[in-house]
Amino acid sequence: MSVNIGLLYPLEVIQAAETAYTDNLNLNGVEGLIRQILGWREYIRGVFLGKC
Repeated sequence: MSVNIGLLYPLEVIQAAETAYTDNLNLNGVEGLIRQILGWREYIRGVFLGKC
């Protein structure tokens, strides 16, 4: 996943999802994607901070 190696930033992905929602995408799908991105970021942060 490009977010893992820093090619994409979580905020950019979330903003793109919000834009897609305004272009008439399904709210449930967009909300799920945003929750996954936010959750993954927090999980990875915990993994890296836990090893320090």
